[in-house]
Amino acid sequence: MMQPSRDRDQDPFYKPPISVQKTSAEIINEARRALRTLRTQRPFTPRDNQRKLFGSTSSRTADNRPPSAFSLHASSFETSDSRPVSGTRLSPLPHKPKLPESPPVEDEGVIPFPQPPAQAKGASLSRSRLFRALSHGNIRDDSDILPDDGRNPQCYEDMSPLSKADLEEFDTSLGVNNNPLQIHNVKNIPHKQGEDSKDPYTPSNKNECGIKNRPSPCPSYAETALLGSKTVSESESTLNETETEDETIYWNEKVLPILQDLQTAQQDRSVDDLCHICTNLHKVLENGNMLEKRCKRRALILKTLYKLVEIGSDKLGLIVAKLILALKVSGKNLLNICKLIFKISRTENNDCLFQNNDIIDSLMEVLQSEDVQANSEAFVYCLGTIKFLSGNSVILNELLQKQSVEILVELMKHVIQSNKISDIGSSVDMGHLLVQLTATLRNLADLAPSRPKFIANNALAVLCLLLDIYIKDEDICTNVSRILSKLSSYNDCCLALAECITCYSSFLSVLKSHLKKQDLVVRVVFILGNLTAKNNKAREEFYKHKRSITTLLYLLHFYCELDRKLQKIHKKEESKRPSEVEDILLKVIRLLANLSVHPTIGTDLAANEGCVSLLMQVLGKL
Repeated sequence: MMQPSRDRDQDPFYKPPISVQKTSAEIINEARRALRTLRTQRPFTPRDNQRKLFGSTSSRTADNRPPSAFSLHASSFETSDSRPVSGTRLSPLPHKPKLPESPPVEDEGVIPFPQPPAQAKGASLSRSRLFRALSHGNIRDDSDILPDDGRNPQCYEDMSPLSKADLEEFDTSLGVNNNPLQIHNVKNIPHKQGEDSKDPYTPSNKNECGIKNRPSPCPSYAETALLGSKTVSESESTLNETETEDETIYWNEKVLPILQDLQTAQQDRSVDDLCHICTNLHKVLENGNMLEKRCKRRALILKTLYKLVEIGSDKLGLIVAKLILALKVSGKNLLNICKLIFKISRTENNDCLFQNNDIIDSLMEVLQSEDVQANSEAFVYCLGTIKFLSGNSVILNELLQKQSVEILVELMKHVIQSNKISDIGSSVDMGHLLVQLTATLRNLADLAPSRPKFIANNALAVLCLLLDIYIKDEDICTNVSRILSKLSSYNDCCLALAECITCYSSFLSVLKSHLKKQDLVVRVVFILGNLTAKNNKAREEFYKHKRSITTLLYLLHFYCELDRKLQKIHKKEESKRPSEVEDILLKVIRLLANLSVHPTIGTDLAANEGCVSLLMQVLGKL
């Protein structure tokens, strides 16, 4: 009789009696105890082995993007940009004015009669009015209005009386009697008797306004030998811009000898000597207040520096580029200099050159001071350089200290504002530019000190707005999702992003537009999962958007089917990490679980047959 009792004692202690039935609560509690929390990992971002403007995963085709490889020569630069800006440039005339007809051939040798006394008196009154205007500062300096064709004002004195009269008649026909440009007539007034024998450009001489004239504007023999006849002509045009005697002395004593040394070192192709001389030239120009467009002989300097590009030294190239940027080139020359720096930065071993040079400051100044619409391609290469350098951990910290987050976010805001005004913001070049910009911000987001900067500059809301504008650009959307997936992993940034009400509609639009772009979808769903993890308001805001749950369920269905097809193809393959498709499924289910915590949303999801069916389908595959 005791045997059955011994048999019962041999049963496992945890085996319940057959007669005892479990309640629903007990079943749920047991299942709950069996569950464990699975922390969702942020999607892995691969790093490109090659430094290119657009990586191997870019959606842009090779013929629809700027090249990463190119050649640069001295002939690539334009010498017209070398001349300093002489104030306001005139816009072209709407029509070509008709020049006065030439006098008959038989009158060419006839000397015109002197002016009648009344006309001479009128000219005298006109001259006195002009002098009064000058004394009150109403007329701009003649350096701002001299012609750009390189002609010397002194040549007007050498004209025949007939040709000078024709010139005055031509000015009158254009209706410029009251125009400040007529200030050049001051220099056309004949010298007083007894002054003709004096050199009008000697330092001791003064013009009719009592202004001390500069030394002779003729270029020296050294300048002619250095730069050739074409550049000398440009130099003459530059010298007409009121170079002071002190500036001329400083040029002849300090600057010109360095340019001669550069020519000698260039012939010897001594890179170390060239680097030292260029560095010295930069210091001399800075000490003489001749940087930017303040140097009257800027053309000569730039022409010399452009030739150094042919040397092919990366170290020398950075020093030359820094000096050229300090001289404020524009247009094609700015583009070529940005290309030169970009070309050097493509080699990772050259990162040390950028660490020992302040060229990054010059690039940041370009982004702040130049017009992004007029120089969009130059900005692409400038930002491409910064993107490459941000891959270096040491330089990345330097970029953060140089206010790179603030500068890049401000540039992004400017592009968006331009898009509101016109279509220029959404142009192809702007898209290329923003790919480089957002890739740099993606690297900066890795640094913990960058997070307060992103929040303080409202960068999270700006990035969401960028998604709306460039919703069709996969590269921009992917970079933005990478930035936000990093930042939303931290509570401070996650709360700031949740306060941006428009972000939910932006993310839903991305999911609808790029359903099959797996690396983009997985990041957007991960961001939404972070937002709804601990924030009830975020759950409500997401749920309020039309078709939000429908979009999630469609994602779940689409990738469940894709996962089933992939399992048939790769039956024997096993991986320690989940595949991209499985990772998307994990993050979609996590998002649904976060939403179901809300009482109202959870009830609706439980009543949604499609949702329950899909979840059961996922469980059946485990």
